[in-house]
Amino acid sequence: MQLRKTAFWLSVIFIFIIPWESGAVVEGVGPVARGVGLAVTAFWLGVVLITGRFRRLHPFHIAVLLFLLWNVMSLLWTINTQRTFDRLETYVQLTVMVFLIWDLYTTKNRVRIGLQAYVLGAYITVWSVLGNYFSGVTTGQSGRFSGFNFNENTLALILVIALGFAWYLAVSANVDEQKKRSWGYLLRLANYAFVPLALFAIILTASRTAVISAIPFFWFMLSSTTRLKPSSRLLVAVGMVIALLFLQPLVPQTSIERLSTTSGELTEGDLNGRRQLWEIGKEAFLQRPINGWGSGVFKTLSGGQVAHNTYLSVLAESGF
Repeated sequence: MQLRKTAFWLSVIFIFIIPWESGAVVEGVGPVARGVGLAVTAFWLGVVLITGRFRRLHPFHIAVLLFLLWNVMSLLWTINTQRTFDRLETYVQLTVMVFLIWDLYTTKNRVRIGLQAYVLGAYITVWSVLGNYFSGVTTGQSGRFSGFNFNENTLALILVIALGFAWYLAVSANVDEQKKRSWGYLLRLANYAFVPLALFAIILTASRTAVISAIPFFWFMLSSTTRLKPSSRLLVAVGMVIALLFLQPLVPQTSIERLSTTSGELTEGDLNGRRQLWEIGKEAFLQRPINGWGSGVFKTLSGGQVAHNTYLSVLAESGF
């Protein structure tokens, strides 16, 4: 039991690093997240072998394994072996993470700890963006800001994911339990505060993709306020309004101008060339609808560009 508990806390550290992995790099060694991930995986596998315990699988996990196996088989027909090997490395890592989290996060409390670790890690990324903003360090692309050398869209999507986690943790916190632990209140306040700060950071990235991706979060946010007492709802609403009023004057005009083109790009534009990429993906899928062109080869098909559409990318690479 103690070994499994140790494996769990090691995985929490790994989850904490994920949102700012691009900033956790040791010169001459490489990304800290990779080393921690390998260490956590090795320790967890050792615990499984020693204890002989593993949580009963769900049909979803069988689907994950079949997906991985199919992509491995694509080595037989891929048009770019190196890209396929690179993608398979990522898929293997993700598959291991799926099984590790399933096996170790067996209670609601453990799941909450994992989500909280991700939010706290995302805080570091937010501070990196804000640091670049107040220092006037842009990415050179229309005055956009980022942090830890992340691509603006990637960073913004990391924060969008954390938004949902933070809000869920805040509104579903056990207030009675928190009365016994002062740090519980601090975490709840930190989760509430994360929302306006992360939204501000997302706006600084000027990522239209992230703004659209955040729409489900706002639906979730509005629908989940019923969990709160009327007095708590009022306090949260007032706090959010004050935070947004304070942050609104700080938003750069360049970010506003870029984000304001979102609607026009959706209805009349080409979404920064995405429509052409999607057409390439569609044609590639229609030519090889069963087995695809090989895992990870979309860049080969498109001349070095990513699809900006996960579903279409997978269809073109792996088939249906």
